[in-house]
Amino acid sequence: MSRPSRVLDIARYLVVKALAGRKSIVEAIYMYYTGNGSIAAMAHRLGIRKHQLRGYIQRVAEKAGSAKEARILVKHVAPAVLRVVRPIIVDGGSVYRCTLCGETFTNPYVAEIHVSQQHEDVVERCIDAVIDELMKQLRPRSNT
Repeated sequence: MSRPSRVLDIARYLVVKALAGRKSIVEAIYMYYTGNGSIAAMAHRLGIRKHQLRGYIQRVAEKAGSAKEARILVKHVAPAVLRVVRPIIVDGGSVYRCTLCGETFTNPYVAEIHVSQQHEDVVERCIDAVIDELMKQLRPRSNT
């Protein structure tokens, strides 16, 4: 798998989480890979099992090819996702409502599947915005 597709895979994974109203999961993945929190403490704060959070972290490492690559990619991709993506799924307690089509869900995983399958155009636009944000960071700054 080439490096650009790894960036896109991680961007897609994090964008779908963020769009599904799960920005806190993206933040936790970022904090883990930047060394700013333990899995147990972050899982407790999120109200999820630490094994779930470990699974998210492992999926990112698999998409990156290694934990070392994941650390490098997440360090740049996650902040761009958090700046660019506006969630379309709003948590109303234990009910998630899609603000694009009005469908409701009681399971966050179903909300993620809904976002990735029913609103692929929105996911793609968000990924493009994240990549644009990353490219702006990589461009040399002019001295003028």
